[in-house]
Amino acid sequence: MTALAFEQVGVDLGGRVVLEGVDLAIEEQCRVLVTGPSGCGKTTLVRAALGLVPCQRGSVRLFGRDTTGLSARGWREARKGAQLLFQDPLATLHPELSVSLSLLESAHLHPGTGTPHDRVAHALASVSLPSGLGARLPRSLSGGERRRASLARILLASPRLLLADEPTAGLDQALQADVAALVMRAAPTVVVVTHDAPPFLPYVDLVVVLDAGRVAERVRRGASPTTPVGRALLEAR
Repeated sequence: MTALAFEQVGVDLGGRVVLEGVDLAIEEQCRVLVTGPSGCGKTTLVRAALGLVPCQRGSVRLFGRDTTGLSARGWREARKGAQLLFQDPLATLHPELSVSLSLLESAHLHPGTGTPHDRVAHALASVSLPSGLGARLPRSLSGGERRRASLARILLASPRLLLADEPTAGLDQALQADVAALVMRAAPTVVVVTHDAPPFLPYVDLVVVLDAGRVAERVRRGASPTTPVGRALLEAR
């Protein structure tokens, strides 16, 4: 089954064309990296996937459902099973709640096996964070700790599809590798958008290169990029 499909999608923001003619189908159980230079439309693409920005042209299908013209309530229903890991971890974690309370909120919203407190402890352990860190406020954490904590909150939702926006931005090289591995294991189907591709390349089945709001090329696992922008972004540095 196709988890997410863009069909000739076009998005205008602030009087500017940000995406145009985007065709892309992402199958379930697939891990996809979307990369491109700054300003090429990567973040807009994942936001459009979940209805957070409107498409002026084309359509988005989420888990097989055409989302064209959905109300806010309709979008909430359509995107069940999908989660977005924001570039800013504080968009996922409540800044005035301890990490544990933010995670408990997710555990109650998305019931699962075991008590909410046990599930929170397991989620923290899954991202290699000590349980004692849960008592702290997000602003007291390091950048890497905030990234891991925001991912732990999303894990409690058990998403079928995870979309991640620049999940390694601002981290040093060692932390980038660790966070990339965690993100790629966080859901059966994962779409990461980033301008910094190398930490994710060992895990992905497909790389989609965006340039000026359009798909410049698609690079399957084991293949080499053929466009100048693809080579600049994907070849060893």
